[in-house]
Amino acid sequence: GEEAGEAEGIMSLPWKRMLTSRSIWAATAAHAANNWGLYTTLAWLPSFFGQQFHLDLASSSAFSTLPYIAGMIAAPAAGLSADALIARYNDTTAVRKLMQGVGSFGPMVCMLTLSSLAAANDASPQAASAVFVAAVALAGASSAGFGTSLQDLSSRFSGTLYGAVSVLSSIAGATGVYVTGEVLEQTGSWSTVFGCTALVYALGGLAFVSAYDASPLFPPGSKFADP
Repeated sequence: GEEAGEAEGIMSLPWKRMLTSRSIWAATAAHAANNWGLYTTLAWLPSFFGQQFHLDLASSSAFSTLPYIAGMIAAPAAGLSADALIARYNDTTAVRKLMQGVGSFGPMVCMLTLSSLAAANDASPQAASAVFVAAVALAGASSAGFGTSLQDLSSRFSGTLYGAVSVLSSIAGATGVYVTGEVLEQTGSWSTVFGCTALVYALGGLAFVSAYDASPLFPPGSKFADP
């Protein structure tokens, strides 16, 4: 019936080529690292401001909102910048790596800064909020990195690929939230939390810049090539 037809259609996709693509796994690593940082920040940022600076819920929420306003502005700006760079230099791979480098290593530096501030315990909530704003704004560059990388590889299968990658990346994000809770329960150290998050960002960024290639997965003439 209809379900059998759908199952047959899914199985007929070129899974072997997709699952053995270094570029797809590079995008998955960067996406997973981004989600680790994003989900952890979303879940724990109000608790950080409350515990570290003894702020009430309203004040914690106010400081926690600002980074995401910055991210909303930065992401489309990164897309426009990437389009302009590709049009000028005609090197999609280099531009994707540049944008993902900013989107991974920028937040990494911010997380290391927060780790240092938390360890010293001498920062103001305004200073911590400014670093978080920078982290989320810089992470917005990922929208022109891994966020569009699968479209480069295969516009025909980009929806399927993004769905599969998003599942794995969401698991990574949820894992980050859980690990953060365990670290805080065992050590109470926000410095350790931010240090771990910095490491994850670094690993995702390194995977992408070392392995991603924007060349199409399926060459012209292939039955799976983009129309």
